[in-house]
Parts: sequence; structure tokens; C-alpha cells
Amino acid sequence: MPGDSAVKQDFIDNLIKKWQAECPDLDVRPIAVVGRAIRIAELMKQRLRDLLRPHGLEVWEFEVLATLRWRGGEEGMTPTELMEALKISSGTLTHRIDQLEKTGFVERVPNPNDRRSVRVHLAARGVEVVGEALVEHIQSANAAVSDVSLHDQKLAAGVLKRVLANVEDDS
Repeated sequence: MPGDSAVKQDFIDNLIKKWQAECPDLDVRPIAVVGRAIRIAELMKQRLRDLLRPHGLEVWEFEVLATLRWRGGEEGMTPTELMEALKISSGTLTHRIDQLEKTGFVERVPNPNDRRSVRVHLAARGVEVVGEALVEHIQSANAAVSDVSLHDQKLAAGVLKRVLANVEDDS
């Protein structure tokens, strides 16, 4: 990044230079933030895939299990609650719950408040595997920011939070 001599040139710096040369009238400065956010997300998702593989999990499975872990509590979640939290369609969710139930990670139990519906709970195997995978995921995130001061981490988180709010508002 210009003015930051401690950090080497990266893929995004090179991309910006090429676009500035190709389209000098186009302000490509926002790519410094958005392009890096996209690149970080892609690389971190690959790291997540790699660390989930030994647990026998795909990223989508981890996302469901982690959501049930932090939002479901002892009551679990209704499929509608889970669908809204994960921002996926009901058909996709049904397929995912079916697969996770077959592998013993989740279970459907009758909803005590509504006989027509069920609640999705983490099974014992799901609790164990999501706990292990979550620790490794957090360790990976810590490694990614290990040479960034806590002050700068808070600053970056605040900036990215505002960018995310803008993107979510446009959706």
C-alpha cells in the first residue's frame, strides 16, 4: 500500500497499477479495500477448507454446525430460524440438514411449542467436531493477524464493518 514501506507489494497493488495504466480516468482506489477483502476471504476460506478436511467437514457443514452452536443453545433452532441465519433457501437447508443428520452431526426433534414443526439440535458428535474445528479456525484467524497490532485490528474491523453495512444496505 502506498506510504506503507513495511508491507511488500501485493496482488492488489499490482492490480491497481495495471488498472490505473489501462484506465487512467477510472478511480480504482476502492479496490485497495474491497479487492483485499475479497482476496482475504478467498484465502481464509481455503484455509478453513484445509483445516476442516481432517474433521470430515465441508465449509457449509461447519457453517450450519457453528450456527447451531452459537445461536441454537439447548433448544436448537427451527429450520426457518436456521435458514434465515444462514441466508439460504429452504430446499438447500433441507438437503443440508438431511446430510448432517445422516452423518450424525445433527438431529431433528419435535418442537414442543408447535407439533407441526421440528427443532434442529447438534448431536453429541456435532458438538465435539464443531468445538474442535472452531478452535482451529480461531487459531488460523489469529495467525492471519498476528503481526497486526490490536489497535490496527480494531481500526480495520471498524472500517470493514462500515463497508459491510454499505454492501448489506444495497442488497
